[in-house]
Amino acid sequence: VAEGETISTVVPRPEDETRWGDLDVMLATANGTVRRNAMDAFANIPTNGKLAMRFDEGSDDKLIGVAVLTETDDVLLATRNGKAIRFAATDVREFQSRTSTGVRGVSLIGNDEVISLS
Repeated sequence: VAEGETISTVVPRPEDETRWGDLDVMLATANGTVRRNAMDAFANIPTNGKLAMRFDEGSDDKLIGVAVLTETDDVLLATRNGKAIRFAATDVREFQSRTSTGVRGVSLIGNDEVISLS
């Protein structure tokens, strides 16, 4: 882990690698951004790690959750001020590149922030 970086979530992968093609990884940030990647995009992780999501330079955004899901699952984002949104996992397109920032999962007002992904 480089200086200034922290590990925020550790996600166990199913031992049966043949199932990875049926699974996706959903990431969510405090500023309401989400992204979905195929689980098998994380099949070969080098010892120095693998970038899962890019944050804009100078952004105060942070990763708040990672979930393993299938295309039939729903995603729930909840905010500090009590707002919640539920949507189908497939409403978020699957990103092929791990270096993009993602898409808006929930619009926030004022200093509200996402605190939970489930």
